Amino acid sequence: MKKLIFSLTVLAFLSCSLFNFNESEGNVYVLDWLAEGIFVMDSSYTVSETPLLLSGTAPSDFYIFDDEIYVSNSGFSGTPLIQKFDIDGNELYTYETAEYSSPAGIGVDDNYIYIALFGANEILILNKNNLTVKKTIILKESPYQILVDNENIYIGTSTYSGVSEYVYIMNADDFSLDSISVGNCPCYMIKDNDNIYVSCTGNIFEGINGGIAILKNGALISKVNINSCPGKIAEMDDYIFFLNNYTEDDIFSSNLMYMNKDNIDNDIVININGLSDLFSYKNRINVLTNSEKLYLIDITKLTEVDSLTLNKSLKSASIRVYP
Repeated sequence: MKKLIFSLTVLAFLSCSLFNFNESEGNVYVLDWLAEGIFVMDSSYTVSETPLLLSGTAPSDFYIFDDEIYVSNSGFSGTPLIQKFDIDGNELYTYETAEYSSPAGIGVDDNYIYIALFGANEILILNKNNLTVKKTIILKESPYQILVDNENIYIGTSTYSGVSEYVYIMNADDFSLDSISVGNCPCYMIKDNDNIYVSCTGNIFEGINGGIAILKNGALISKVNINSCPGKIAEMDDYIFFLNNYTEDDIFSSNLMYMNKDNIDNDIVININGLSDLFSYKNRINVLTNSEKLYLIDITKLTEVDSLTLNKSLKSASIRVYP
């Protein structure tokens, strides 16, 4: 898991009950793991004063599909469960998973919800309409992120019950599984029209280095090892961006890195720190920090980094832009 800087302080304009966002460019929905709720940021980068909805305990991920919001909650110190809300934040259904199952990544298609049960080494498939169980798929590794790509469901994995190196591909019709050996802990994934880009986090505490891999049509077409541990990943135009973690003189640090999709052997560092998440929005790569600062990188001027100060500090577990 920057330096032409300007500062902008924005003021909240929302009441506790009225959400009147500018949807001309879509809104940014941020699942805050500390506040345990989803906040909404409009195109002026103003964050709602109160959450659109409150999640369960220790939320992990969420997905927006056809004006409905689905949230997975790991349940640490609480109850692991899956929630379904309408787009206005009204809770419609909940489904409680097994103790210590630790729901993580979540994905949705026309029929089903796919949940990575990180603690149970399982993929839970629920019927989208009412959160009833369709099927449970057992894996050898701990599933982490879910990426829905038309008829295929890509499943990133991480270390919990041993070394992880596989991305699983599940057919959405018959739930059959295939797998690809990708690298150390292929946790995070993002897609464009052609490819899927995988961030393999490795393990910085055990000296295992990570890497970036590219998948196309279910096959590994390119891979590069990185002498560090990449984290969350985003893409825009010709580039892949990822948060990067490393140690220097026994000090844990982070920065932002990017590479050209056609030449992933060369990575470029942008030296900004304290980063927590990133997302593509308004022809920019937007990088969220653990404070109120947001960094803005215009895709046409990658050497220049602006920043603004949000009206609220967000502790991001997951970010989605919708519609």
